[in-house]
Amino acid sequence: MSQNLTKYINERNNALINLDMEWAHSQMPRLSREPLLAGMHKARYEITEIPSELRHASKAWLIENGFKRLNGLEFPQNDLLPDLIFFIIKG
Repeated sequence: MSQNLTKYINERNNALINLDMEWAHSQMPRLSREPLLAGMHKARYEITEIPSELRHASKAWLIENGFKRLNGLEFPQNDLLPDLIFFIIKG
């Protein structure tokens, strides 16, 4: 993996861990606060490098606020966390 990609992934993960809205806005400047925050929680739930307690907290936030997973699927009813990101491409 290139140094630039590694640096970006570390920066992204740190921003997700801290729910850094300034960073999120710098990445997607046209989105308002709620979609940015929902997107950060969705990514935080799916990314395996994020600590599990934060991933569980994001799952709870997303459910409480009526969101589905990043891939559009419902959340599992158990405490298992995804171990990889799975996207369904709709045609």
